[in-house]
Amino acid sequence: MASPIASRSRVRFMCAQRDAAGRYGMPDSRASFCTNPVSSSAFTSETASQSIPETLTIWHDGRQVFSAPANTGISAAPTPVGTFPVYEKLPFQVMQGTNPDGSHYADPVQWVSYFEGGSAVHYIARGSYGYPQSLGCVELPYSAAAAAYPYLPYGTLVTVTP
Repeated sequence: MASPIASRSRVRFMCAQRDAAGRYGMPDSRASFCTNPVSSSAFTSETASQSIPETLTIWHDGRQVFSAPANTGISAAPTPVGTFPVYEKLPFQVMQGTNPDGSHYADPVQWVSYFEGGSAVHYIARGSYGYPQSLGCVELPYSAAAAAYPYLPYGTLVTVTP
């Protein structure tokens, strides 16, 4: 039986624009859909790799600008697969929910960018990073989450692939 840790998936964040029908589209070389503090015409993408050690890498305008250890979902609560736009951003909140064992949690988190249901890129205090530990989110150390937050404007597409 394959270990869930041995599985591979990627999370990719890309700027996009919603068309008149409400569909999201990928920018082409003439587009300037991103609105972030670095440049309003540059293209940003982020990849979170679930290979051990897990990492989040940010590329901006064709060059790597940041890389940090990250945590993704455990096998009982995996990070969702698909393409989703960032729909909510919060500098701070208390995330509440139910653990897979039925117990409840209420955790303070910062630099939150939701992309699908309750899944988000955010900071949470952990003893280590780089391994599956979350309940479906992409968790980052504090300084990494603070640095990644401006690169995730509303509408940024998050693609999670197995």
